[in-house]
Amino acid sequence: MGIENLMQLAYPCIFGGDFNAHNTAWGSIKTATRGRKLKTFANITGLDIIAPPTPTRYGQHSASFIDLAVTKNFLYPYNITSVPELSSDRNPVILNFFNYNTPKPDKVFKTN
Repeated sequence: MGIENLMQLAYPCIFGGDFNAHNTAWGSIKTATRGRKLKTFANITGLDIIAPPTPTRYGQHSASFIDLAVTKNFLYPYNITSVPELSSDRNPVILNFFNYNTPKPDKVFKTN
């Protein structure tokens, strides 16, 4: 199932990863082609792009916000952080959700 199909669902949806998409809208110091395309795609499809307040990748001369989460119909409270826990050029991104109870599945009635 592609991203376009996932975004057509009415259910809350969230996915994250290394998009390698620089855009000033989520904290990068410059906007690159991939970041511009992701932002345009998000605007057209009604997606929200969330990024931590601190960079997720540290290079030799700069830091960047390229590890992101993308949501659709996700109205629950959350907190996103980039944690300098590893001895790597990448920081893990932690996304915490608050006060969210998963909906109970519909009851299934079996009859003979």
